[in-house]
Amino acid sequence: MNILPLPLVRDPSVSEGARAVGIAAIVSGVLGLLVLPLIFGPIAIVLGVVAVAQRHRAAWWGIALGAFQVIALVSAVYG
Repeated sequence: MNILPLPLVRDPSVSEGARAVGIAAIVSGVLGLLVLPLIFGPIAIVLGVVAVAQRHRAAWWGIALGAFQVIALVSAVYG
């Protein structure tokens, strides 16, 4: 059985800058799960919104991670 990897297809309408901002959103979201969610959560949300506005679809992960951190932090403090 021959298993070939799927080809990586990039959307040509997404600029390299949008890709970089989207990756930064995801990285800051993951980093916020490990340390300082109060700082990296909102950063992930803002970078994710900027990247989604520039048509980078994977930046939704950064927004989701950032929102999760903010919600968890607020519920831990006020809950």
